[in-house]
Amino acid sequence: MKKVIIIAVLFFIGVLFGGAFVLNRSSPSRNSSLFLDYPNCTVKIPEEPPKEMGRNILGHSVHFSMSSGYVSSGSEVSAYLKDPSGKYYFLFVVYENTSDGWKIIANKAGTEPKVVLPDKSGKSYVLVIYAVEQESCKIIDHALSVVVTVGKNFKAEMRLDKEKYHAGENAKLTVINKEMCL
Repeated sequence: MKKVIIIAVLFFIGVLFGGAFVLNRSSPSRNSSLFLDYPNCTVKIPEEPPKEMGRNILGHSVHFSMSSGYVSSGSEVSAYLKDPSGKYYFLFVVYENTSDGWKIIANKAGTEPKVVLPDKSGKSYVLVIYAVEQESCKIIDHALSVVVTVGKNFKAEMRLDKEKYHAGENAKLTVINKEMCL
């Protein structure tokens, strides 16, 4: 009888702790915007952009391009990635620099991600492509660029170098931005 009670107590303890583990695993207390699920793994998205460029795996074995520079507020930013080896997942994250620190405004998986920026001028964003190795499910490299939004209205002046041109002559057009509307 004593043996049956000990087995029952051990079984109860096992169910209690095992059940708690299963409950913890099935309902994690995590901010779901900081995780991205791939077919065979889940990747934690860094809460801040990297402070420097990556190790340059991107660019050697992976071909990529992404938006950078000045763009109109509310416009689309994107990336294009091609991985001939098929060894990587790609994650495109847009971080906004706010007075409270970095804020993730979008994250997209895939080889041609596109994100429409908020319609706020004078804001800076860091765009990051993370390369996730499929085998280890770890971020192994990244590339980044900076985008600054400007107003949708520009006050520009255009001038030609001459008033009249003859056939075959090249025209020189000068565009001067009189006022950039932030």
